[in-house]
Amino acid sequence: MEKKSSLEVIEAIASLLDAKNTETEGHSKRVALIVVIMGKQMGMKGKDLEQLERMARLHDIGKLGIPDNILNKPSMLTEEEFTIMKSHTVIGADILTNLNNSKLYVMAAKFHHERYDGKGYYGMYCEELPLSIRILALADALDAMTSYRRYQRNVDTKEAIAGELLKGRGTQFDPVVTDVAISCLRDGRFDAILQEAKDIHEKQMRMGDRMHYVGWSLDSYTPKCWSRFVPLEYMAKQITEYERLSSFHGILGIMEMDNFDDLIANEGHRAADLKLFSFCDRVCEILNSSEIISRVSENRILVYMENNHKLKLRYQEIQKMADILGVSIVAGLAVNEKKWNFKAALDRARCALYHAKLCNLKLYMEENVKKDLPKDIGLEADRKLIEREIPLSERVGKTLALITITPIRNDVFDMERMDEVVYTLEDNFIRKLDDTIRTKRFSSNQIVLVKETMNKEDVEELLEWNISEYFRLSQITEFEIQWEIL
Repeated sequence: MEKKSSLEVIEAIASLLDAKNTETEGHSKRVALIVVIMGKQMGMKGKDLEQLERMARLHDIGKLGIPDNILNKPSMLTEEEFTIMKSHTVIGADILTNLNNSKLYVMAAKFHHERYDGKGYYGMYCEELPLSIRILALADALDAMTSYRRYQRNVDTKEAIAGELLKGRGTQFDPVVTDVAISCLRDGRFDAILQEAKDIHEKQMRMGDRMHYVGWSLDSYTPKCWSRFVPLEYMAKQITEYERLSSFHGILGIMEMDNFDDLIANEGHRAADLKLFSFCDRVCEILNSSEIISRVSENRILVYMENNHKLKLRYQEIQKMADILGVSIVAGLAVNEKKWNFKAALDRARCALYHAKLCNLKLYMEENVKKDLPKDIGLEADRKLIEREIPLSERVGKTLALITITPIRNDVFDMERMDEVVYTLEDNFIRKLDDTIRTKRFSSNQIVLVKETMNKEDVEELLEWNISEYFRLSQITEFEIQWEIL
C-alpha cells in the first residue's frame, strides 16, 4: 500500500512539469495515450499495459531538476547547458529508483532518448532495451515532432508524420514499432492526440507565449544549430498563423551578413559559419521572446518582430553586437499591412535590403525607399567609394568602368535572381572578353571593370556591344544595365 501511494505522489509531482515548462504542456500525458494505443496494438494488456502508461507519464520527471533558465531558454543551448539538460535522464532515474518494480520506471526515465542504432545518449542498442522502452522512445519523438517547439518544425499532416517515422525506421526507431505507429496513425487512432497538441499551441499563442522557430530535428530535446536553413514556405505558414492569433501587426526583416564571403576567404567556411551562429544567438537574446527568427540562406536570417517604439534601439543593439563579433550586417525591414500577405511582405523586405546595400546603409525601412534613394546614390558617391576601395596603383594608366544592374520595378524583384545575373555577368562573361580586363565586385549589384591599354571610347564601345548583346541573348527582362566610365 505504501509503495502504491509513493507512485501516486510521484505521478502528481510529475504533473507539475507542465507549469515549469509551458512549451511541453501535456507532453507526458499525450505520450501516455500514444503508448497505450500502440501497446494494445502489439498485444499488451493488463498490468503490462498499465505499467507502460505510467512509464510514459514519468519518463520526463527528471526535468524538475533542470534550472528554469535552461529549460525555458529562448535561444540555442550551449554545449555546457545541453550537458545539464541531458542530466534529466539521470535525475529522473534517481527519483524513481525506490519505487516498487522500479526497474522499468528507471529505464524509462534514463533511456527514452536511446536509438535503435545505438546512437542515443548512452549508446544502448535495440536488443539491450525491452519492448516497452522502444515503444516509449518512438512515442516521445512522435509527440515532439507534432508539437510546436523551439528549434523544431512541427509536422502537421498524417503523411508527413508517416514520412518522418519512415526516415527513422531502422535507425532511430525499432522497425516493428515504427510499422505499428504508422498503422495507428493512418487508421486515425492518434487523431484526438494530434488535435490536442494543436489546441494547446493556439491557447499558448493567445496567451502571449510566443515561440522561436529556427530549425528542426526528429530527436526531441537535442540542441539545434543554425547550420540548417528553414524553408520560406514553412516560415510563411508560421508567421501567418502568428499574425492570426496575436494582437499586433509586425515587421518582417531580412538581415544579411554582407562580409560572409570575406570571412570564408580569410578564415574558412567553418569559422564564418560559427560567427553567424554566434550572431544569431545574440539576436535571439536581444529580441527576447516576442519574435520569430530563422536562418533562411547561407548568410541571411529572417526575423518577424513587433513594430513598436523600441525597434530602432533594439536594432542599434544588434549593430553594436555585430561590430563586437566582427561581422557586417545589413537589414531591410517591411512593415506589415492590415491584410497580411507573407510573399508581399518578403518582396518588400528584399527590396529594402537591396536599397540598403545600394545606398551603403545598415538599415532600410521599405517605406523610405523612394524618399531617400535620389540623395543617397549617384556617380560622385560611387567614384569616392571606388577611390577608397581600389588602390591608386591599380588605377593609374587604366580605364575604370562601373557597371550597375538595377531592377526595372523597384517594388518587386527577386534578390537571388539579381545576384545570379551579376555573378554570371562577372564570372562567365566579362572575364572571357579579354585577358587584360580585370573585374572587382563593388557591391551587391555593381562591378568595377579595370581595362589596361585602352582609351575610354574603346571601353565604351566594348561595353555597349558585348553587355547589351549578353542581356539580349540571355533574355533578361526584369533588370536593366547601366555603366559609367570613371
